[in-house]
Amino acid sequence: FILNKTVYGRKCYAVGGNPSAARASDINVKRIIILAYVLSGIASAIGGVTLTALNQQANSSTAGGYELDVIAAIVIGGTSMTGGVGNVLGTLFGAVLTGIINNGLNLLSVSGEYHPVVKGIIIIVAVAFNNYSIKFIQKSKENKKG
Repeated sequence: FILNKTVYGRKCYAVGGNPSAARASDINVKRIIILAYVLSGIASAIGGVTLTALNQQANSSTAGGYELDVIAAIVIGGTSMTGGVGNVLGTLFGAVLTGIINNGLNLLSVSGEYHPVVKGIIIIVAVAFNNYSIKFIQKSKENKKG
C-alpha cells in the first residue's frame, strides 16, 4: 500500500530508478534513502522478535543464511537488482516459491551444503532473465520509434 498509494512510495521508486532524475525533480534523495533504511530496520526488528518468539530462544546466529533466501525471493518476484522496479505481490510470490524450493530440496534429500548453490543458480538465472527482458523491451521501443 505504501509503495503504490503514497507520495513517499512514488519517491522511493523515483530514487531507486534514477537518483539524479529524482534530485532534478526536487526530491530530497538523502531523506528518502535514510527513511527507507529506518523502515527497513523497523521491519527487521519486528522479524527478529517474531523469529525469537517462534524459536523461544534468542541467539545471534538464529537467522544465519536467511539473507540468501530473502534475495532469492525478491529477485524471483521480479524486483530489479538495479532498483526502481518491483512490487510487494511479486515479492510475496517469490517468497512462496522460495519456500517451495526449500521444501522440495528437503523432500528430495538434497544435502544442506548444496542448498545455497541451488539458490545461487536460481538468483543468477532470475537476474539474467530480468536483464534480458529489459534489453528486449528497450529494443522493441527503439523499433517502434524508428
